Amino acid sequence: MPMKRRLILPALVAAAVVGCGGTAPPAETADPETMEPEPLPSEAPPAGFESGMTEMPDVEEKVVEAAEDEDEPKKQMKEPEFTGSMSQNEALNAAQGASDEHVPEDLFTGQLNPEVFAECKVPGNVKVTLKLAVWDGRTVGVTVKVTPKNKKIETCLDSVARKIEWKEKAKSITPFSWGM
Repeated sequence: MPMKRRLILPALVAAAVVGCGGTAPPAETADPETMEPEPLPSEAPPAGFESGMTEMPDVEEKVVEAAEDEDEPKKQMKEPEFTGSMSQNEALNAAQGASDEHVPEDLFTGQLNPEVFAECKVPGNVKVTLKLAVWDGRTVGVTVKVTPKNKKIETCLDSVARKIEWKEKAKSITPFSWGM
């Protein structure tokens, strides 16, 4: 007897599930030419298409409007303010969000060599690392590291680096490092 109960219960559950579906409602008779096909659940109607529309809206007008927007000058970004003694990081922070342009750093590092800093008389045993930030052809941020530490050489290198006039001029901030 327990075996029959085990079989009856799943059969009743299955019958209830299948039986609850009911029968399909009778199909309405309609003219096939005026019927709109229902979109599949996984398909969303195209953008701009509303229920009951028989044609897509005029997309050409929107394309023309977008093309006209591209012809308008880009919004002018506010030029950052740099002080005469900013470090590289301070200059980068000051210029944050001021430009979308990018100038490759090798355009600047190629202009540097030890002769540029000859007036600082850096001995051969001194290691120098310069971190510079350039905006529109001028050095706006300098961080100097000299090993072994020598304040006189650091000050001279900082001063010379800030006077460099760079060939590349762009309203963008370019950070780079250089060493000797």
